Amino acid sequence: MPPSEAKVKEEVSYYEKGQIKEKKQSLAGKTHGEYLSYFGNGQVMARLYFVNGVREGEAVSYYKDGQIREKGTYRNNKFEGEYTNYYEDGQLREREFYRDGKLDGEYLFHYRNGQIRDKEFYQDGKLHGEYLSFFKNSQIKEKGAFLNDRREGEYVAYYRNGRIRETVTYENGKLKGKFLCYDESGQPVRVKDKDNIEDSSEIEDNAEDKKKRIDDLLTSLGNFEKKTD
Repeated sequence: MPPSEAKVKEEVSYYEKGQIKEKKQSLAGKTHGEYLSYFGNGQVMARLYFVNGVREGEAVSYYKDGQIREKGTYRNNKFEGEYTNYYEDGQLREREFYRDGKLDGEYLFHYRNGQIRDKEFYQDGKLHGEYLSFFKNSQIKEKGAFLNDRREGEYVAYYRNGRIRETVTYENGKLKGKFLCYDESGQPVRVKDKDNIEDSSEIEDNAEDKKKRIDDLLTSLGNFEKKTD
């Protein structure tokens, strides 16, 4: 049968106990139209839309109680525009923006109490611009900046009382000068040069860890073979 005459078919798969596991439509052997996956309790786990096998349009995943877990939009199989995900109680967890499948714009991560935990900026998939992290009481925990995915300028970490804990300067992603550490009263406790800093690896890896966290969430939204617990 020519593709132009092909009909949309509905395919349904089931759990061992008979509940619907997945429901999708296909056209000429490719997923086409609405795709639904379900938890064992019958609640929708994910809802997406396809055009000739390519993800297109709004994509939403849910918790078992029906609360929205993640929401985003696909354009030609890539994320485009705003992506959000939520805690089980409906409180916003993360908000980020995409352009052609790459992070682009402001990224926010929230504590369960609604306060911002991390604020960063991306450009074409790379960290670019100021970033801030906060304690739950909104007091600044860390601040610094990136230029094309490399640390640039002053990095400062703080105690909860607002005093400086650590400070160091970066240039083109490399440490420059002294790495200074202070106690909670503001007195210097350590001074190290750039060739002898045990703490720097943790600081430099921080951005990559955040990227991995984001990637894991995106994978969970796009994975249609999820296992239920």
